[in-house]
Amino acid sequence: MTRAETSSVENGSKTLCACILLAGGLRPSELTAAVGRSVLNLYLTQDRTTLGLWLDRLEGLRAPGCEPPPARVIYDESAPAPTRAGVGSTDRVSIEKEKRQYRGPAGALRDACETYAEADVILVADAARCLLGDLRPMLNDHLQRGADVTVASNQDGTPAGLYLVRCGALALAPKSGFMDFKEQFLSKAMREGMTILAHRLGERSSLPLRTRGQFLAASARLAGVAAPDAGGIVVRGDEALEIGEGGLRVVSPEAEVAEDAVVAESVVMPGALVGAGAVVARSIVCPGARVEAGAHVVDAVVSESGVRLDGGASFSDRKGRR
Repeated sequence: MTRAETSSVENGSKTLCACILLAGGLRPSELTAAVGRSVLNLYLTQDRTTLGLWLDRLEGLRAPGCEPPPARVIYDESAPAPTRAGVGSTDRVSIEKEKRQYRGPAGALRDACETYAEADVILVADAARCLLGDLRPMLNDHLQRGADVTVASNQDGTPAGLYLVRCGALALAPKSGFMDFKEQFLSKAMREGMTILAHRLGERSSLPLRTRGQFLAASARLAGVAAPDAGGIVVRGDEALEIGEGGLRVVSPEAEVAEDAVVAESVVMPGALVGAGAVVARSIVCPGARVEAGAHVVDAVVSESGVRLDGGASFSDRKGRR
Protein backbone atom coordinates (compact mmCIF):
# COMPACT_ATOMS: atom_id res chain seq x y z
CA MET A 1 0.00 0.00 0.00
CA THR A 2 1.11 3.56 -0.64
CA ARG A 3 1.70 6.14 2.05
CA ALA A 4 -1.53 7.87 0.99
CA GLU A 5 -3.51 4.65 1.42
CA THR A 6 -2.20 3.92 4.90
CA SER A 7 -2.74 7.39 6.37
CA SER A 8 -5.69 7.38 8.78
CA VAL A 9 -7.57 9.21 11.51
CA GLU A 10 -7.70 7.08 14.64
CA ASN A 11 -10.57 6.68 17.08
CA GLY A 12 -10.32 3.74 19.43
CA SER A 13 -9.62 0.52 17.52
CA LYS A 14 -11.10 1.84 14.29
CA THR A 15 -9.60 4.18 11.70
CA LEU A 16 -10.80 6.42 8.92
CA CYS A 17 -8.59 5.12 6.15
CA ALA A 18 -9.59 7.28 3.24
CA CYS A 19 -12.20 9.32 1.48
CA ILE A 20 -13.27 7.59 -1.71
CA LEU A 21 -14.68 10.03 -4.26
CA LEU A 22 -16.86 8.21 -6.78
CA ALA A 23 -16.40 10.04 -10.08
CA GLY A 24 -18.12 7.60 -12.43
CA GLY A 25 -21.72 6.75 -13.21
CA LEU A 26 -23.98 5.22 -15.81
CA ARG A 27 -23.80 8.41 -17.90
CA PRO A 28 -22.11 11.82 -17.62
CA SER A 29 -24.07 14.58 -15.91
CA GLU A 30 -25.34 17.56 -17.89
CA LEU A 31 -22.47 19.66 -16.53
CA THR A 32 -19.78 17.06 -17.29
CA ALA A 33 -21.06 16.67 -20.84
CA ALA A 34 -20.97 20.45 -21.33
CA VAL A 35 -17.47 21.08 -19.94
CA GLY A 36 -15.83 17.95 -21.35
CA ARG A 37 -13.82 17.38 -18.19
CA SER A 38 -14.29 16.11 -14.64
CA VAL A 39 -16.24 18.40 -12.32
CA LEU A 40 -13.41 17.79 -9.82
CA ASN A 41 -11.19 19.96 -12.04
CA LEU A 42 -13.56 22.94 -12.22
CA TYR A 43 -12.89 26.02 -10.05
CA LEU A 44 -15.62 26.91 -7.56
CA THR A 45 -13.59 29.82 -6.19
CA GLN A 46 -10.81 31.94 -7.66
CA ASP A 47 -8.17 29.40 -6.68
CA ARG A 48 -9.86 26.21 -5.49
CA THR A 49 -11.17 23.37 -7.62
CA THR A 50 -13.86 20.97 -6.48
CA LEU A 51 -11.10 18.47 -5.71
CA GLY A 52 -9.14 21.11 -3.79
CA LEU A 53 -12.20 21.87 -1.67
CA TRP A 54 -12.60 18.17 -0.87
CA LEU A 55 -9.00 18.15 0.38
CA ASP A 56 -9.78 21.20 2.53
CA ARG A 57 -12.71 19.35 4.14
CA LEU A 58 -10.53 16.32 4.83
CA GLU A 59 -8.08 18.60 6.66
CA GLY A 60 -10.87 19.01 9.21
CA LEU A 61 -10.64 15.28 9.95
CA ARG A 62 -6.93 15.42 10.76
CA ALA A 63 -6.18 13.84 14.15
CA PRO A 64 -3.48 15.45 16.33
CA GLY A 65 -0.05 14.42 15.08
CA CYS A 66 -1.48 12.59 12.04
CA GLU A 67 -1.84 13.26 8.36
CA PRO A 68 -5.38 13.92 7.11
CA PRO A 69 -7.06 10.97 5.41
CA PRO A 70 -6.17 10.72 1.72
CA ALA A 71 -8.60 11.15 -1.14
CA ARG A 72 -8.90 8.28 -3.60
CA VAL A 73 -10.75 9.28 -6.77
CA ILE A 74 -12.36 6.27 -8.47
CA TYR A 75 -13.59 6.84 -12.02
CA ASP A 76 -14.81 4.72 -14.92
CA GLU A 77 -15.08 5.04 -18.68
CA SER A 78 -18.43 6.85 -18.57
CA ALA A 79 -16.86 10.22 -17.76
CA PRO A 80 -13.62 12.16 -18.42
CA ALA A 81 -10.72 11.11 -16.23
CA PRO A 82 -10.01 13.53 -13.35
CA THR A 83 -6.52 14.98 -12.95
CA ARG A 84 -4.52 16.60 -10.15
CA ALA A 85 -4.81 20.00 -11.88
CA GLY A 86 -5.33 22.76 -9.35
CA VAL A 87 -4.06 20.82 -6.32
CA GLY A 88 -0.36 20.60 -7.17
CA SER A 89 1.80 17.62 -6.45
CA THR A 90 0.54 15.81 -3.38
CA ASP A 91 0.50 12.24 -2.18
CA ARG A 92 -2.85 12.96 -0.51
CA VAL A 93 -4.66 12.24 -3.79
CA SER A 94 -4.69 9.17 -5.99
CA ILE A 95 -6.59 8.96 -9.30
CA GLU A 96 -7.65 5.38 -9.93
CA LYS A 97 -9.62 3.79 -12.74
CA GLU A 98 -12.11 1.13 -11.66
CA LYS A 99 -10.34 -2.22 -11.56
CA ARG A 100 -13.16 -3.90 -13.47
CA GLN A 101 -15.97 -2.53 -15.59
CA TYR A 102 -19.69 -2.77 -14.84
CA ARG A 103 -19.23 -3.30 -11.11
CA GLY A 104 -21.51 -0.51 -9.92
CA PRO A 105 -20.65 1.71 -6.93
CA ALA A 106 -20.81 -1.05 -4.30
CA GLY A 107 -18.75 -3.46 -6.40
CA ALA A 108 -16.17 -0.78 -7.17
CA LEU A 109 -15.90 0.03 -3.46
CA ARG A 110 -15.36 -3.62 -2.56
CA ASP A 111 -12.59 -3.88 -5.16
CA ALA A 112 -10.94 -0.64 -4.03
CA CYS A 113 -10.97 -1.55 -0.32
CA GLU A 114 -9.89 -5.18 -0.42
CA THR A 115 -6.59 -4.41 1.35
CA TYR A 116 -8.21 -2.64 4.32
CA ALA A 117 -9.03 -4.32 7.62
CA GLU A 118 -12.68 -5.15 8.36
CA ALA A 119 -12.83 -2.59 11.18
CA ASP A 120 -11.44 0.22 9.05
CA VAL A 121 -13.83 2.97 8.01
CA ILE A 122 -14.02 4.84 4.73
CA LEU A 123 -15.84 8.01 3.80
CA VAL A 124 -17.66 7.49 0.50
CA ALA A 125 -18.79 10.55 -1.43
CA ASP A 126 -20.27 11.52 -4.75
CA ALA A 127 -17.37 13.45 -6.27
CA ALA A 128 -19.70 15.92 -7.97
CA ARG A 129 -20.59 17.64 -4.70
CA CYS A 130 -19.59 20.81 -2.89
CA LEU A 131 -19.39 20.05 0.82
CA LEU A 132 -19.82 23.16 2.93
CA GLY A 133 -19.81 21.79 6.47
CA ASP A 134 -17.66 19.91 8.97
CA LEU A 135 -17.72 16.11 8.82
CA ARG A 136 -16.29 15.57 12.30
CA PRO A 137 -19.71 15.25 14.05
CA MET A 138 -20.79 12.61 11.54
CA LEU A 139 -17.54 10.66 11.94
CA ASN A 140 -17.65 10.80 15.75
CA ASP A 141 -21.27 9.60 15.79
CA HIS A 142 -20.47 6.72 13.45
CA LEU A 143 -17.47 5.54 15.46
CA GLN A 144 -18.97 5.99 18.91
CA ARG A 145 -22.13 4.09 18.02
CA GLY A 146 -20.31 1.30 16.20
CA ALA A 147 -22.28 1.64 13.00
CA ASP A 148 -21.68 -0.40 9.88
CA VAL A 149 -22.96 2.36 7.61
CA THR A 150 -23.94 5.98 8.25
CA VAL A 151 -26.02 7.77 5.61
CA ALA A 152 -25.92 11.58 5.55
CA SER A 153 -28.74 13.89 4.53
CA ASN A 154 -29.04 17.66 4.27
CA GLN A 155 -31.10 19.75 6.65
CA ASP A 156 -34.03 19.67 4.21
CA GLY A 157 -33.91 15.87 4.09
CA THR A 158 -32.41 15.59 0.63
CA PRO A 159 -29.59 13.04 0.12
CA ALA A 160 -26.13 14.47 0.80
CA GLY A 161 -24.20 11.93 -1.27
CA LEU A 162 -22.05 11.04 1.76
CA TYR A 163 -21.62 7.73 3.59
CA LEU A 164 -19.35 6.29 6.25
CA VAL A 165 -18.82 2.57 5.75
CA ARG A 166 -17.07 -0.11 7.81
CA CYS A 167 -14.94 -1.94 5.27
CA GLY A 168 -16.06 -5.35 6.48
CA ALA A 169 -19.62 -4.49 5.40
CA LEU A 170 -18.48 -4.32 1.78
CA ALA A 171 -18.27 -8.13 1.75
CA LEU A 172 -22.00 -7.95 1.02
CA ALA A 173 -21.15 -6.74 -2.48
CA PRO A 174 -20.56 -9.56 -4.97
CA LYS A 175 -17.03 -10.47 -6.02
CA SER A 176 -18.16 -10.07 -9.62
CA GLY A 177 -21.11 -8.40 -11.29
CA PHE A 178 -22.97 -5.14 -10.70
CA MET A 179 -24.34 -3.75 -7.42
CA ASP A 180 -25.74 -0.29 -6.84
CA PHE A 181 -24.95 1.29 -3.47
CA LYS A 182 -28.00 3.30 -2.43
CA GLU A 183 -30.69 0.82 -3.41
CA GLN A 184 -29.15 -2.65 -3.62
CA PHE A 185 -26.28 -2.52 -1.11
CA LEU A 186 -28.10 -0.60 1.61
CA SER A 187 -31.18 -2.79 1.23
CA LYS A 188 -29.08 -5.92 1.59
CA ALA A 189 -27.27 -4.47 4.61
CA MET A 190 -30.62 -3.84 6.31
CA ARG A 191 -31.80 -7.37 5.56
CA GLU A 192 -28.58 -8.73 7.06
CA GLY A 193 -29.25 -6.82 10.29
CA MET A 194 -26.33 -4.42 10.01
CA THR A 195 -26.37 -1.19 11.99
CA ILE A 196 -27.27 1.64 9.64
CA LEU A 197 -27.50 5.17 11.01
CA ALA A 198 -28.96 8.33 9.52
CA HIS A 199 -27.07 11.56 10.14
CA ARG A 200 -28.51 15.01 9.44
CA LEU A 201 -25.81 17.47 8.44
CA GLY A 202 -25.65 20.92 10.03
CA GLU A 203 -26.96 24.10 8.50
CA ARG A 204 -24.12 24.11 6.00
CA SER A 205 -24.74 21.24 3.65
CA SER A 206 -23.69 19.18 0.64
CA LEU A 207 -24.63 20.69 -2.73
CA PRO A 208 -24.87 18.74 -6.02
CA LEU A 209 -22.78 19.85 -9.00
CA ARG A 210 -24.58 18.21 -11.89
CA THR A 211 -25.86 21.26 -13.80
CA ARG A 212 -24.67 24.77 -14.62
CA GLY A 213 -27.22 26.26 -12.24
CA GLN A 214 -26.18 24.00 -9.37
CA PHE A 215 -22.51 24.82 -9.92
CA LEU A 216 -23.14 28.57 -9.89
CA ALA A 217 -25.35 28.25 -6.80
CA ALA A 218 -22.58 26.37 -4.97
CA SER A 219 -19.99 28.96 -6.00
CA ALA A 220 -22.30 31.69 -4.72
CA ARG A 221 -22.69 29.92 -1.36
CA LEU A 222 -18.92 29.72 -1.02
CA ALA A 223 -18.62 33.42 -1.88
CA GLY A 224 -21.36 34.36 0.57
CA VAL A 225 -23.58 36.00 -2.04
CA ALA A 226 -27.02 35.31 -3.45
CA ALA A 227 -27.35 32.58 -6.05
CA PRO A 228 -27.76 33.73 -9.66
CA ASP A 229 -31.36 34.76 -10.39
CA ALA A 230 -32.83 34.28 -13.85
CA GLY A 231 -34.97 37.38 -13.28
CA GLY A 232 -32.02 39.65 -12.60
CA ILE A 233 -30.67 39.77 -16.15
CA VAL A 234 -32.69 40.76 -19.20
CA VAL A 235 -31.56 40.16 -22.78
CA ARG A 236 -32.70 42.83 -25.25
CA GLY A 237 -32.17 41.33 -28.68
CA ASP A 238 -28.50 41.49 -29.65
CA GLU A 239 -27.85 44.56 -27.52
CA ALA A 240 -26.53 45.09 -24.00
CA LEU A 241 -28.08 43.45 -20.96
CA GLU A 242 -29.59 44.98 -17.87
CA ILE A 243 -27.54 43.65 -14.98
CA GLY A 244 -28.18 44.33 -11.31
CA GLU A 245 -25.54 45.29 -8.77
CA GLY A 246 -23.72 42.74 -6.64
CA GLY A 247 -24.16 38.98 -6.93
CA LEU A 248 -21.75 36.28 -7.95
CA ARG A 249 -18.60 37.28 -9.82
CA VAL A 250 -15.68 34.87 -9.57
CA VAL A 251 -12.81 35.72 -11.94
CA SER A 252 -9.48 33.96 -11.61
CA PRO A 253 -6.39 36.19 -11.43
CA GLU A 254 -5.00 33.88 -14.13
CA ALA A 255 -7.87 34.67 -16.53
CA GLU A 256 -7.67 37.47 -19.10
CA VAL A 257 -10.77 39.68 -19.09
CA ALA A 258 -10.93 42.82 -21.22
CA GLU A 259 -11.50 46.07 -19.30
CA ASP A 260 -14.78 46.81 -21.09
CA ALA A 261 -16.10 43.23 -20.85
CA VAL A 262 -18.99 42.58 -18.47
CA VAL A 263 -18.97 39.49 -16.24
CA ALA A 264 -22.01 39.02 -13.99
CA GLU A 265 -23.25 36.07 -11.93
CA SER A 266 -20.58 33.92 -13.55
CA VAL A 267 -17.35 32.02 -12.90
CA VAL A 268 -14.32 32.64 -15.15
CA MET A 269 -11.55 30.10 -14.54
CA PRO A 270 -7.74 30.19 -14.93
CA GLY A 271 -6.46 30.47 -18.49
CA ALA A 272 -9.82 31.68 -19.84
CA LEU A 273 -10.12 34.74 -22.08
CA VAL A 274 -13.06 37.16 -22.30
CA GLY A 275 -12.68 39.56 -25.23
CA ALA A 276 -13.37 43.27 -25.53
CA GLY A 277 -17.01 44.28 -25.26
CA ALA A 278 -18.15 40.76 -24.42
CA VAL A 279 -20.93 40.09 -21.93
CA VAL A 280 -20.90 36.92 -19.80
CA ALA A 281 -23.91 36.35 -17.56
CA ARG A 282 -25.01 33.36 -15.47
CA SER A 283 -22.34 31.30 -17.19
CA ILE A 284 -19.28 29.13 -16.56
CA VAL A 285 -16.11 29.86 -18.53
CA CYS A 286 -13.79 26.87 -18.19
CA PRO A 287 -9.97 26.81 -18.08
CA GLY A 288 -8.55 27.65 -21.48
CA ALA A 289 -11.93 28.68 -22.95
CA ARG A 290 -12.44 31.83 -25.05
CA VAL A 291 -15.34 34.28 -25.21
CA GLU A 292 -14.79 36.27 -28.38
CA ALA A 293 -14.89 40.06 -28.49
CA GLY A 294 -18.46 41.38 -28.61
CA ALA A 295 -20.06 38.04 -27.77
CA HIS A 296 -23.11 37.77 -25.51
CA VAL A 297 -22.94 34.56 -23.48
CA VAL A 298 -25.93 34.00 -21.19
CA ASP A 299 -27.00 30.84 -19.32
CA ALA A 300 -24.19 28.87 -20.93
CA VAL A 301 -21.05 26.82 -20.38
CA VAL A 302 -17.98 27.87 -22.36
CA SER A 303 -15.33 25.18 -22.79
CA GLU A 304 -12.31 24.92 -25.08
CA SER A 305 -14.57 23.23 -27.64
CA GLY A 306 -17.22 25.96 -27.75
CA VAL A 307 -20.32 27.36 -26.05
CA ARG A 308 -23.26 25.26 -24.89
CA LEU A 309 -26.60 26.44 -23.61
CA ASP A 310 -28.59 24.51 -21.04
CA GLY A 311 -30.03 21.44 -22.71
CA GLY A 312 -27.02 20.95 -25.00
CA ALA A 313 -27.74 23.51 -27.76
CA SER A 314 -24.69 25.29 -29.14
CA PHE A 315 -24.11 28.87 -30.24
CA SER A 316 -23.61 29.24 -33.97
CA ASP A 317 -22.07 32.70 -33.91
CA ARG A 318 -20.19 35.02 -31.59
CA LYS A 319 -23.27 37.00 -30.54
CA GLY A 320 -24.81 33.92 -28.99
CA ARG A 321 -27.65 33.42 -31.46
CA ARG A 322 -28.74 29.86 -32.08
